[in-house]
Amino acid sequence: MQIHMTTPRLELWRIENSFINEKHRHNNMYQITVPVYGSCAFDLENNSFQLERGEALIKSPNDSHSFEIKDGEGVVVIQLKDFMEIWELDRPWEPVMQQRVNGDELLRQHRKWSVALCSNDGTEAGFIEETELEIINYLSRILRGNHQKDSNAILQKGLPDCEDPHLVRVLEYMQDCYMKPVSIEELAGIAGMSRYHFIRSFKALIGRSPYQYMLKIRIDEAKRRLRSTRHTVTDISLDVGFASPSQLYRAFQKFIGMSPEQYRQQLF
Repeated sequence: MQIHMTTPRLELWRIENSFINEKHRHNNMYQITVPVYGSCAFDLENNSFQLERGEALIKSPNDSHSFEIKDGEGVVVIQLKDFMEIWELDRPWEPVMQQRVNGDELLRQHRKWSVALCSNDGTEAGFIEETELEIINYLSRILRGNHQKDSNAILQKGLPDCEDPHLVRVLEYMQDCYMKPVSIEELAGIAGMSRYHFIRSFKALIGRSPYQYMLKIRIDEAKRRLRSTRHTVTDISLDVGFASPSQLYRAFQKFIGMSPEQYRQQLF
């Protein structure tokens, strides 16, 4: 069995039972390989490693590698790029090459991430970036390396005050432009931060991620229009910034606990 999920900055794999690949390289990606069932025979730059359950091996970009698992064995593989940007490092990531992690927890997290990414239709960029950040934050917590010291230093610089004019402009922009696609890059540019620092800072100050906050704005406006107009749900969904009616339905179920039609019917 192989499950493979891809986003702009990472790839998630879950591979079970007999599998072997040819020696190869990834030019710009780190790879974290963790057996979650049984063990894994890993070759890294012609050095052999027998990884046991929960024993992570981290390879750097351009390292030649291959691995093999047998029946009854399984691995989770996470491939990532842009680590220096994500963690705002001033030098390449330097992880401890072999380290122990909780295999059961990693497997549970992988299932959750896979379900989340499968439920997205590819049009909600903010959702994808939010999921990427969740994965990256999880890895930051469980892995050892130079990112821990540097990431802590970033957070200790102090987040912008709620009255900071940059943040005020971001919130105003979101209120004014909810009806059109708004990217994290746009909002981070207004705030004068990197993409991932902006997401962390915004959530710490507002209590929601930028994606969740924009969903709330759109849902609140959709509720207002459901109450005060006879426009169709399809028209309302597109007018308030959702890429499709199905996105409005999913958001309504998640935040309101009912469909838009049920919400409108209960008002009359």
